[in-house]
Amino acid sequence: MVEPIIPSKNGKNTHGTVALWQHIFGDGQGLLAICHGNGQSFKTAFFNYPDSATPAAEFAHEKAETGRNVWFCTHLLDKPKRIKQYATAIRALWGDLDGASVPNGGLKPTAVVQSSPGHFHCYWRLADPIPPEIAEGLNKRLATTIGGDPSGFDLTQLLRVPDTTNHKYPEKPVVEMMALDSHLIYTAGGLDRMLPEPPEEVHTPKDVGDVVAEGSRNETLTSLAGTLRRRGLDADSISAALSGINTQKCEPPLPETEVARIAHSVARYEPPANPMHSSQSRSQSLGNKVMSYDREHSITAVSFRGRAKPGPREWIVEKAICKGHPASWYGEGGIAKSLLAAHLGLHVAADGVDYWAGLRIKTAPVVYGDFELDEDEHLRRAQELSAGMGLPDVPAKFKYLPLNEVPITDAFEIAAYECERLKAGLFILDSVGYALQGDSELAKDVLRFYREHIQPIRSAGTTPLLIDHQAKVIKGEKYSDKMEFGSVYKTNSVRSSFQIRGGWDGDELTATFTHKKTNFGPKVPSFSLLVRFEDELISVSRMKEAVLDPDRAPSKKEQVLAAAEELGRLTSETVADETGIPTQTVRNSITELEREGLLVDTGDKEGRFRVFVTPNFTT
Repeated sequence: MVEPIIPSKNGKNTHGTVALWQHIFGDGQGLLAICHGNGQSFKTAFFNYPDSATPAAEFAHEKAETGRNVWFCTHLLDKPKRIKQYATAIRALWGDLDGASVPNGGLKPTAVVQSSPGHFHCYWRLADPIPPEIAEGLNKRLATTIGGDPSGFDLTQLLRVPDTTNHKYPEKPVVEMMALDSHLIYTAGGLDRMLPEPPEEVHTPKDVGDVVAEGSRNETLTSLAGTLRRRGLDADSISAALSGINTQKCEPPLPETEVARIAHSVARYEPPANPMHSSQSRSQSLGNKVMSYDREHSITAVSFRGRAKPGPREWIVEKAICKGHPASWYGEGGIAKSLLAAHLGLHVAADGVDYWAGLRIKTAPVVYGDFELDEDEHLRRAQELSAGMGLPDVPAKFKYLPLNEVPITDAFEIAAYECERLKAGLFILDSVGYALQGDSELAKDVLRFYREHIQPIRSAGTTPLLIDHQAKVIKGEKYSDKMEFGSVYKTNSVRSSFQIRGGWDGDELTATFTHKKTNFGPKVPSFSLLVRFEDELISVSRMKEAVLDPDRAPSKKEQVLAAAEELGRLTSETVADETGIPTQTVRNSITELEREGLLVDTGDKEGRFRVFVTPNFTT
């Protein structure tokens, strides 16, 4: 069915154009490319979609009225350049039938536009967004099946904007919307089963030519890298080959770091024996973005019955930072969060160092991604903290990555690449406030940040630790009630979160860590670190007792522990009598304290009650 055409405020019929874009882009966000030309010049304008959809349609119609042909890119982009690598997830397939009949039945399009009499552009709306590489493969198979123009189904394809004039013909026909069925929808899996496999392709390198000019260097080298990977070459071999081509053909040559990034990025994908005939290979070729399209949807339910139990959960910092899952530290400004994060990173990176702040750690390479300060300041900190640890120099596995002057998207691409190259176990992001583009209080901006920037770090096999800020405490508020500044999805998107509270006394800082959230087991009891600043040395040590937040009363467990330390030898009944806390609550607290190693079961009993002692108890 065709939706009614409603004129815009300026008299232009833009409703049909916007309706088509809503149909094929769905809830996608990105840049919409509008291209226009008259045979002598060709220009492209970019509009933010969906916010500027109507202005984009009005712009297209205005250009058509000046005698220019107008097209739009059939998918959204994440950068203002119409090349494949910037394509966002695809929510509808497309095609230029080039004179072929509009299919009916099982491949009936969900939208049809007549570009000129007898010539049609068609669209097939999808239930779920799919990666661009998968969409292009399905598009080509669709073209072969219905007899359309194979070149009209590839990525970055331009098709005509509805309700504009087609100046290609003397008659100047109007591009008409013929059908738009909002109820018809396809699944990628269903199309994959329905469409015949194309003939096996022979992959040959893209013709490099005499010169690869600026603007096509990345695309050309990526194409060559893909061909080499399909032939089984590894990252180093691909990098060496691209380096020679880059030096001899690219003008100007790309930086060697960028060439290496292309090689290592492409080498992440498994080289398929026959990528066009194996649905398993099509899934694997997406690396960490695996989707299986030989099923009705991109996932399927599985049974847990009879499966072996997974191995034990791995930790970067025991009970505090779980391997593979993002964690966060947050607090007000001026309490040395960045310095303490570097202190943790140095411990994780140092061979032979097994504990940080009394918590067992895993030794692994660390990348400190800095969005705030400069290299000299971090070098000074790292050297002074290392000296305070008694180390002769900064650990070799501790790497500093200056990102404060790099565009955010590039910064995280670099960070993910470096984490993968170095096989980093921990990536410290300092800080979220500087790295998150958009509004910290908007859920969509926060979720996009985690999806587009943090997920690639995790996909590289690295655990992210995010350093964040909280809003200032105003009169009537409690510090302990504050969360990370902005949307609650900041907290929801991490699996472990610590609030840090600091207090200065001359050249000494007391920083108290309170475990506010964990998805994996019990919380770490609050602990305090004493930071001393001396000449060319910063020492950090764990205090015997945590400095509790003055704006909250001790928890029941903390009261039980305090009573246990006073009594030395105790039962749940004696502690209940001492504190007035119900006996069952005391028992629960004793169980947690025993699990945390703060109480020890003696094996004795007094009456029917077990006897516990503190670890340092002596008779």
